[in-house]
Amino acid sequence: MLDVPCTERHLDGPANRCLAAMVKNVQQGIRRVRSEISEIVAKERESATRSSLQSRWPRRLAFLNSLELDLSQILRRIPFNEVTSSEITSAGLTAVAAHPLYSRAFKFGWGALRRGLSGQTSSARFWLAPTWEVYERWCFATVAKGVRKLLPALVWKRRQKSNSVDRVSWIGSDSSGARVSVVLQQTFSASNGASSSSFYSISGMRCPDIVLQKSDESGGSSFLVFDAKYRTKRNNVLEAMATAHIYRDALRQDGEHADGALLLVPRGSGAPWLEAEEFQHEEKVGIIPFAPGSEEKVLEYLRNWLEDLLP
Repeated sequence: MLDVPCTERHLDGPANRCLAAMVKNVQQGIRRVRSEISEIVAKERESATRSSLQSRWPRRLAFLNSLELDLSQILRRIPFNEVTSSEITSAGLTAVAAHPLYSRAFKFGWGALRRGLSGQTSSARFWLAPTWEVYERWCFATVAKGVRKLLPALVWKRRQKSNSVDRVSWIGSDSSGARVSVVLQQTFSASNGASSSSFYSISGMRCPDIVLQKSDESGGSSFLVFDAKYRTKRNNVLEAMATAHIYRDALRQDGEHADGALLLVPRGSGAPWLEAEEFQHEEKVGIIPFAPGSEEKVLEYLRNWLEDLLP
């Protein structure tokens, strides 16, 4: 009887078992994300100011389904179709770490399972809100920053209701009684003025993007409305002006009209007469170009409106 050494070639090794387990974990993560977002979509309420997740969910769902299908096909191919069990072991991790391709694949799988973003955020690919909504938030943040810079003597506090990104405000005050607020999407409920809130609309409920309110030590108060519109073409800008007229005519604070209702657009010249200071002063409506690098006109308008409170 002879002992003859021999080898058996197969792909059911620790490294392939480790990667197979990672692929299955990613699949489970996809199913969990799909289930959780489906529940959020089912409970979502309609909003007049934010695009619903429900309208964007079908495309995201298609992406998740496609990714899960691709992973299933990978598991049916060599080398994973020869793996008898999927498990992450110390031997598997050692073998994976020793091979560049296996290590890279495992790293991507682990990154998919982690919460948040890793690496350079500039190169990260993740879902964003629609461009117009990003523009609205930028307008609010920049206006709030500009007002705080104009009035550094006030004590400023940031408030957020019910952890909602839709109800954020900056409120500044001092010991003399002066008070200035910058509110994202202030609600003006439909009312004849009998509402407990000082802000109301004489027609339907309105939620302009940015509302600024000021009051001095004598108790006198007034407010200003900005509405961000991600539009630049002439016809689109003129159509959007209907919003400014509605806000100017319908919105009230303690029975008083807004000092102005102006649209913020990324680029001007669509309707140049609406950008003229004389027109805006006379009609209390208009358009101000507002984009990164061209904030001067809005800041100048705010400086004039806050003149009585400036140091």
